[in-house]
This record gives sequence, C-alpha cells and structure tokens, in this order.
Amino acid sequence: MNKDGSFAWLEYIDYINFRRSNPEMTDPEVIDEMLRRRYAVADQEMKIVEHQEDVRVDEAAMKARFEDWMKEYDKTYKSEEEKARRYEIFKQNAINADKANASVPHGAHHAPNNLGD
Repeated sequence: MNKDGSFAWLEYIDYINFRRSNPEMTDPEVIDEMLRRRYAVADQEMKIVEHQEDVRVDEAAMKARFEDWMKEYDKTYKSEEEKARRYEIFKQNAINADKANASVPHGAHHAPNNLGD
C-alpha cells in the first residue's frame, strides 16, 4: 500500500517479476532488503533526472529522429505548421522517454510510439 492508502500496483508488479526471475530466493527478509535497495537506487537516480530540467537538445539530431519516426509510422501532415507543432510534441515525448530510460537503467525501455506526435 502507498502512504495515501492506495494499492501500489507498480511495486506489486515489480515484486512479482522479481520473484519470477529469482525463484531460488525464498527468505522474505532477503527479498525485502534487495527490493528496498533497488528502489533506493531508482529513487536516487530519478531525483538526479528530475533536477535535469534544462535539457539541451541537439535540434538536428532530434529532427532526424522525428523524420525517421515519421517514416517508421508512415506519418504525413497537411501543412508545415502542423508538422512543426507535431515536432514539438514529439520532441517533448522523446525527452520524457529519454529521461525515463536514464532513471532506471535496467527497467522498461521507453520510446515514442505511433502516437508520439
């Protein structure tokens, strides 16, 4: 349970995945300690990433990434204005995905999908 009384779904799923990948571990105290350490490291890494608000973006690389993404998902736009607006949305989504990937290095991989614009 979270501090506010709601169910901690993400932690529960992480616990289930941990148990599936480490079936040989049976001591609950050892499991709890390992998960506590894992979350402490993830929390610290997340604080570092959250403080990196002023992210410098290589516009040329980001535009190339956007063009590649457009080709991958067969995206076209009616006007250059719409394309520019969609690029800004894509850029923010890509930055957020990159921050999430940097915060937990061995977790899920985040990237803009077909709804990234």
